[in-house]
Amino acid sequence: FFMLEMAANRAIRAENEQLQQQLREVNAQPQNLQAEFQQHRIVESARLAAQNPNGNVMAYKS
Repeated sequence: FFMLEMAANRAIRAENEQLQQQLREVNAQPQNLQAEFQQHRIVESARLAAQNPNGNVMAYKS
């Protein structure tokens, strides 16, 4: 019984570690998406500015 309990504890710890890793990855996603969106806004602002040489383009508000 004791050996069985140890094996079960190991399995639970391994699963716990796996879930914590998944949680870290999920928590990292919003920053990645935010950086991606920021990059997109910069590119879009540059594209609009290039289309309008007079320079009276309104930049996106953050």
